[in-house]
Amino acid sequence: MKQGILYVGKSSSAMRDALTWHDIGSMRIWLHTRKSQGSARNLIGFSLQQFEGNPPKVSTEEKQTRLRLASIHEFQGSRELTATALRSVALGELSENHAAAIFQEISRLDESGNKRVSLTSEYTSKELSRKSTLRFDSKSEISNLGANSKDALLIAKVYTQISETGVKNVAKRCAQTLNVDTELIYVALRVARRNEWLTSMGSGKSGGKMTDKGEKEFRKSKGHERLARLLSADWIYTD
Repeated sequence: MKQGILYVGKSSSAMRDALTWHDIGSMRIWLHTRKSQGSARNLIGFSLQQFEGNPPKVSTEEKQTRLRLASIHEFQGSRELTATALRSVALGELSENHAAAIFQEISRLDESGNKRVSLTSEYTSKELSRKSTLRFDSKSEISNLGANSKDALLIAKVYTQISETGVKNVAKRCAQTLNVDTELIYVALRVARRNEWLTSMGSGKSGGKMTDKGEKEFRKSKGHERLARLLSADWIYTD
């Protein structure tokens, strides 16, 4: 296992923050401790990186950036990270929230058509909190409406945008984002593909894109307005 240490200072008394990295297979794990009382140190930071193969050499830029981040970590107490605390992290749920947040931003950008480069900020930052979603038609209603189903169009659009984020189990993520049963998603997708609104990646494969016909019908059904209503109900932003 390759590993290393990173810190600022030329004496033990000056070593406030210490970072170590540990390469295990294709993963690199970072630990951050801060000097406490006497010679004691508290573990206050943990991060994990995944690589395609063996982790590369840590660059000078990354070392400098990590040291800067460590120095501004606002920790004044004595409580530290433990194995028990790390086990309580629901990575799957966080991954779903991550994908849903990306989908939401893609939808907002597509809706606004804003392609300009911001001159005031190099990044966008928003806080998220989940709220309830709008009501959708039932599986039988969507199936019976067929080409007249606005919900099938909307679900196909959402499905396409979530697929573009690169997540796996797109239908499941779509269902979780819209707070509906996965079977309803499958019914809507069958209707969308039957009406040539959504492409197919092949039998049994997830993914697909809205066709020109699908995009036209989506606009015709005022899908962007419905999607905006859905997103404003689903995600509340606080700048």
